[in-house]
Amino acid sequence: MKLLLSLLMLLTVANAQDKLETSKTSCIQQSVYPNKTLDEQKKILIEKAKQKSLEELYGTLIVSKTDIENGKLVSDAIKSRAVGAVRVKGNPSFYNGKNLGEICTDVNVYITKKDLEKYRPKKVSLTHFCFNDPAVAMKDIKQQAKYGAYKEMISQYKASLKLSGEQSEQLIHEFVISNDKFDFDTASYCFNAVGTILPYELEMDENIQIKKVTSIKEVLSKNQTWRGYYICGQGKTNLDVNIKYVDSEDIKATFKFSGNGRGEFELYGIYNKETKELNFMPGKWIYNPNGYSTVGMKGYIINDKIYRGNIDSGCQEFEVKLKK
Repeated sequence: MKLLLSLLMLLTVANAQDKLETSKTSCIQQSVYPNKTLDEQKKILIEKAKQKSLEELYGTLIVSKTDIENGKLVSDAIKSRAVGAVRVKGNPSFYNGKNLGEICTDVNVYITKKDLEKYRPKKVSLTHFCFNDPAVAMKDIKQQAKYGAYKEMISQYKASLKLSGEQSEQLIHEFVISNDKFDFDTASYCFNAVGTILPYELEMDENIQIKKVTSIKEVLSKNQTWRGYYICGQGKTNLDVNIKYVDSEDIKATFKFSGNGRGEFELYGIYNKETKELNFMPGKWIYNPNGYSTVGMKGYIINDKIYRGNIDSGCQEFEVKLKK
């Protein structure tokens, strides 16, 4: 019996050491959410507490990075992904706040060390990397050699990714070359190099797998259904984006949601060939449940099969996949 208790204590300690925990308090005015049920308001409180915990749990690994790089879309996607890894420990307590009509919650939240490692920079190095391509002009050989080094670094870390030099460059940080020289006998440019990789960037398809289609008609067609979810105040909600009309860069569709509420409204889309971004603006309601507002969508189509990005009007991410 003593041996069993000792083993349980060791397991408990080991489990605690694998987690980073914190407690957060969040409050809302119920009058701000007049059409939400009490359960829905509680979900909003928990989500706000998770968001407040980001800096404490992840530190500058996420906060400084997401605030300054890649624009709003990717910043929000990174934060949404980080929030998604935050778990609630135990049962949150809910109570009336100090102000009239205010409700609050105290929430214990945590992430695992494995979650944190995805945001910790990883050093990658190359020793005596050489680039040789007779088709490359001498004036371009240094730049093309760098592209080759970027690709090699990505391949070392995650061999399954097949990226161009330009794509790889976006994912290598703090790149430094040393001991570089040109080998005239082999017509090769050789050097040592070190760089930094952020693992979560390699997991974000927005950064590495955006297909450069010239027309949205290559991907979207009438009567398609793209099915998945979006996250808003009511929580994770089922979503169908039904394509009704496609012409050049213009698209008409419907936004149909179910699960946490049910409704449908029109969407009007514009595809930007330069940025490869597909944005939808909301139109009129087809079926309007009480307490809901229409929302827009901004994102990218990935590998012809996934449309992923952010919902506006204070909501978070969405992801829908082409239904076969």
